[in-house]
Amino acid sequence: MTGTAQYSIEIIDTTTSYHGTADTRYKSEVGGANDQGVGQGTMRLHVNPTTSAVVGQSWSTSSGSAYYGNAKRDVVIGRYAG
Repeated sequence: MTGTAQYSIEIIDTTTSYHGTADTRYKSEVGGANDQGVGQGTMRLHVNPTTSAVVGQSWSTSSGSAYYGNAKRDVVIGRYAG
């Protein structure tokens, strides 16, 4: 999204949809089914450059990946401290 700072972040999550072609769930074979469940991929975070607050996200780093603001899809970020 124009006017935001953008960061690519590596994530591990469970989903029925992969995060771009570098996601561990992605299968490149023609007609091959993509894996679902736990996988590692890359998303793009959109951040207010003045306040550093996360304002939205894109499902992958692909240029065709749609932007979703927090009002549509809220972003929660955490880290396991085990």
